[in-house]
Amino acid sequence: FRHKNIEEFHSDISAIEKLRSTQSLNKHCEIMTIFYSMLSRLSQIEINSTVYPILKTAIKHIENNISNIELSNTELAELIGLSEVYFRRLFKKSFGISPKQYLRQIRIAKAKEMLEIGSYSVSEISQECGYSTIHHFSRTFKEKTGYSPNEYRERFSKVYI
Repeated sequence: FRHKNIEEFHSDISAIEKLRSTQSLNKHCEIMTIFYSMLSRLSQIEINSTVYPILKTAIKHIENNISNIELSNTELAELIGLSEVYFRRLFKKSFGISPKQYLRQIRIAKAKEMLEIGSYSVSEISQECGYSTIHHFSRTFKEKTGYSPNEYRERFSKVYI
């Protein structure tokens, strides 16, 4: 990503967060408009083609094994035939974050989605998102979102009347 891309995405994410906290009747449509704009821009960003194909398998494995508490950089590196150190370096160079940070981000995103749906217990969400204990999940979730899982559910639940 170029610096300009990152700033645009941060701006979009801020706009979405502001919309989520409003009582606007059209907020869902506005959020989806921003989201699709982000997807469109993402599809136009050129990813370093010499690095990305190597990591694509690891990314897919992370996304398919989000609930695996044991998922490790060692496992991911072995999967694609790289040393763990080189794998971490290549991942960080390609995506700007470590594999662990990426895993944490998608786990939190999945937890948010499950909390918004409202039909899962915090315990079920914790397990589904690969946390060993509810305490660890709750602490990490609050650290990353500013809300406890229950506060987040109350504020952002998508249960429509």
